[in-house]
Amino acid sequence: MNRGFGLIEIIIVLAIAVTAIFALSAVSAFSLRAITERGVEARAGEVAAEGLEAARALRDSGWTNIASKTIGAPYYATSTLTDWTLSLTNPGKVDGVFTRQVTFERVFRDASDNIAVSGTEDTRARKVTIQVTWDARGGSKTYTLTSYLMDIPR
Repeated sequence: MNRGFGLIEIIIVLAIAVTAIFALSAVSAFSLRAITERGVEARAGEVAAEGLEAARALRDSGWTNIASKTIGAPYYATSTLTDWTLSLTNPGKVDGVFTRQVTFERVFRDASDNIAVSGTEDTRARKVTIQVTWDARGGSKTYTLTSYLMDIPR
């Protein structure tokens, strides 16, 4: 009778051990996936910041580089060894993963000269939005960065 009871105990212990191993491997897989996704999101933020720096560099080269852009049109930032350009033609994915779009909007000011949704247009300012999208588990994800560019007299 003791032999049968010992065999049942061994089977129960093995079942518990196997269940624990599967649970730990599932938690590990989830953690690795979460870490990987956070890394991709961090890189998306860097790609967006790079797009903003491209817009700033173009502004620094001359305000007409910004003021001449079509409001609301999606531009794509690309770089050469020395310069940035904004083109309406999509050059492909950044790092083979991300699509980066740069759009410009008009800026309006209220009577107190604060930025507002309506009022007098400030032709020496543009709202710039950089949108970075990528394919992720469960669908597409987007990282958005918004700032303002001003014509800085030299």
